[in-house]
Amino acid sequence: MGEPNAHRLFVYRTVLAGVALRRYMQALEEITQAICDSDFDGLMAGAILRRVKPEINVIFSHAALIRSGAHDDIIARNTALCDLPFHPNCGLYLDHHLTNKPNQNESEIFKQNGGILEWHPTPSAARAAFDFCKDNVDLSDLEEIMLVVEPWTAEVSQKALTQRMAFLYASHVLFTWVQ
Repeated sequence: MGEPNAHRLFVYRTVLAGVALRRYMQALEEITQAICDSDFDGLMAGAILRRVKPEINVIFSHAALIRSGAHDDIIARNTALCDLPFHPNCGLYLDHHLTNKPNQNESEIFKQNGGILEWHPTPSAARAAFDFCKDNVDLSDLEEIMLVVEPWTAEVSQKALTQRMAFLYASHVLFTWVQ
C-alpha cells in the first residue's frame, strides 16, 4: 500500500514541477524589458532577471513615476515591474510591499489577462525575483549578496550586520569618490 501512494506522490510532484516550469518559461518568454525601482533592491531584482534572460532591457524608475502614469506608454505585457507599484498592463509583477499589492479583483483580472503575479511578503523584491527564478536557473552565487539586499530586520545576525555595514561604508566611500 505504501508503494502505490509513493508513486502517486512522485507523479503528482513531477506534474506540479512541470506546470511551474511552463509557467516560469511562459512568463519570461514574453518579457523583453524590466522597469525596476532605482534603489538597491530594484537594482538586484533587475540584475536577477537579466541573469536569467540577458537580453532584457532594464530601465530604472521610481514609484512616483509609475503612479503618475509617466511610463504608461512603455508598460505592456512584455514588461516586468520590480519593486514598484502595481500596473495592470505589465506582464510580470515582482514585489513585496504591502502598499503595492494589487487587491483581489485587480489580481484576478491581471491573471485572467495573462499576467504573472509574483507578489510575496518577502523581505525584498530581489528575494521575490530570486525565489521566482532559483528553481530554473542556478543563482547560488548570489546567496551572499541577498543578505545585503534584505532590509534591516530584528533577526539580523552579527555576520549579516557586519556585511551590511561594510557594504554601506564602501558605498559611501565610492559615492564620495565619484563626486
